[in-house]
Amino acid sequence: MISLVANGTSLTDALRTLVPLRIQAVEFNNGTLVLIGERWSLAVVGEWMWIREGVLETDWSQAGAEDTVWNLCGVHLLGAEFSDPVFAGDCSFRLSDGTLEIRSDRTGWETWTFRHEVLGIIYVGC
Repeated sequence: MISLVANGTSLTDALRTLVPLRIQAVEFNNGTLVLIGERWSLAVVGEWMWIREGVLETDWSQAGAEDTVWNLCGVHLLGAEFSDPVFAGDCSFRLSDGTLEIRSDRTGWETWTFRHEVLGIIYVGC
């Protein structure tokens, strides 16, 4: 089942029962970032920034991002927050060392997808 997230409440609530989720592998290709853990994944297609300890570590467009994102391995996903409670395209995924900030281009195309085997649902932020 796929759930287009009209607001972040359902994902935020679902994550509370699952976190912390350890990032075991990272894939990066042309700005698209995929975080992979045991029985879960987060794919980010939109614009994103990894802010580590309050400082920009890298983002979707930086040269060398493909080398830097490997440092996400071993970091834990701790939750999700939405700046606009009625729009899920913009999302901040809390990490054990900072945040992964995702911004939508507001075209209606997906900016991120989150799936966890336990949930039986795919959350999609557009």
